[in-house]
Amino acid sequence: LDEALKGINQCLFAYGQTGSGKSYTMTGYSDAGVIPRLTTDLFKRVATSNGEIRVWISYMEIYNEKIRDLLKTTESDENLSIFEHDKLGVVVPDATMAPAATVKEARQLMAYGLSRRVSAATQMNETSSRSHAICTLHVQTKAAMARINLIDLRDLSEYPNPK
Repeated sequence: LDEALKGINQCLFAYGQTGSGKSYTMTGYSDAGVIPRLTTDLFKRVATSNGEIRVWISYMEIYNEKIRDLLKTTESDENLSIFEHDKLGVVVPDATMAPAATVKEARQLMAYGLSRRVSAATQMNETSSRSHAICTLHVQTKAAMARINLIDLRDLSEYPNPK
């Protein structure tokens, strides 16, 4: 978080076998995971910044080779486009960037996005995520802008390679 506030993009990947605790680590259930803890710390800093720190949130999933905006309020099977810009980095132009001024607003956005993720029961987990999820905190200060990408990757090793 300190580095992001200096304008350095950050990324955290959670990857592992099904049932190993990736989603639990990232979101938590009874205990707060990485995303809620980071968000709480970020908004403590926002509250004391006198308006110098602004935050937007994006939340997407990749499922069946489609990128879906989890914060879009209308149901759509739209496949968002993604490309790499030489100065901006990886960009998903039509993804929602919802502003959040408080930790409560941020958590409401994240809860909404999380509720829209594709999930299904497996032998190892009753609510196994079936998609890759990317939660991005866009953080702007007077001096810099950075993205914090928090990524929950689904383990594909349990599925056979297509022939």
